[in-house]
Amino acid sequence: MSFPRFSSSHNIQFYGDHIFTTVTPSAAIVDEWIANTRRIYRRKLSKLLVGLDTEWCLPAQPGGYQKVAIIQLCVGKRCLIFQLYHADYIPQSLIRFLGNKKFTFVGKEVQNDADKLFQDYKLHVAHTKDVGYWAAKKYDYSEYRGMGLKALVSDLLQKVIPKPRRITLSRWNAKNLRVEQIELYSTIFDPISWQQEVHFVGKEVQNDADKLFQDYKLHVAHTKDVSYWAAKKYDDSEYRRMGLKALVSDLLQKVIPKPRQITLSRWNAKNLRVEQIEYACLDAFVSFELGLLLSKPIQEITHSPEVVHLTPETVAQLDELFGRVGRRCEEIEPVRQLEMKAVKEAIRGSDRIGIGNAHKDLGLSEKVDGIRNGPDLLERNKTV
Repeated sequence: MSFPRFSSSHNIQFYGDHIFTTVTPSAAIVDEWIANTRRIYRRKLSKLLVGLDTEWCLPAQPGGYQKVAIIQLCVGKRCLIFQLYHADYIPQSLIRFLGNKKFTFVGKEVQNDADKLFQDYKLHVAHTKDVGYWAAKKYDYSEYRGMGLKALVSDLLQKVIPKPRRITLSRWNAKNLRVEQIELYSTIFDPISWQQEVHFVGKEVQNDADKLFQDYKLHVAHTKDVSYWAAKKYDDSEYRRMGLKALVSDLLQKVIPKPRQITLSRWNAKNLRVEQIEYACLDAFVSFELGLLLSKPIQEITHSPEVVHLTPETVAQLDELFGRVGRRCEEIEPVRQLEMKAVKEAIRGSDRIGIGNAHKDLGLSEKVDGIRNGPDLLERNKTV
């Protein structure tokens, strides 16, 4: 790509990422950037995410009107800073790009940017999505709505974006933007990294990360504790106190063996035992499984209850038994109404009552034991 006067290219580094940034007032350069973007992401054009932001001119006087000076677009590791204020003209490619309803333009309070672009340049942005509201809905945490972009990036991506006031309030309508200005808005938002950010998940995983750095200077960029994640997602603080085994049991309905002799075995042995390998593998695997589960939206799970249909003959038999129990309970002083409930439970086959052989004293042992020990009566009449 050849650059006309006042256009430039920059390789901006941010947390190990290299963001190729084009700064230009030239419509021809914008045409080329958009064409390359469509070519590179041709398989994702039906659901393309584009980071969008704008910067305005400083007011000529206090309270004066501030026109949009630049528009920033970011797709993957490619960023375009188009200097609208100095543009030779606005290309049709940009109008079509912003107006494509299949593309989602994301940012903090991005609709304000869209409204301002239309007000100043009649540029229509068809589909916007506010990352603050998006995060609040996805993670069920309303505080995200009120956070600025810097706070959102810190909390969700575990990254710090520099936003010095002297740059934020600098002259964005300058023909030659300073390097600091370009760096600030090349790194400020990368929508692809929001989707493809690598999360290292586990129980108290930050402790593992700290230990790796302490012992081997290995830096883990983004950790997420599955217990706090689960507590926040399901609004149940008990998850914070659960160990990995309990979390796996409750959330995945699986049992992981954690024998003490393996937990406390020699992990620095040159040749790990099969039991150690299985133990270590399962710990990492179930952490991954928990991460997958917690990253999915909560879906309402409905269970179809088992319906048991009894024949009229069976219902009549049960009614007769309950009637006999009631009459005998009224005749026998020690058996009160509370015990009557327990006797009924015995007839239904419960072994959890604590009334000894009271049902035998009532002369119902044969009937009770028949129902308790022979469920065939109900099984024959059950339809699911």
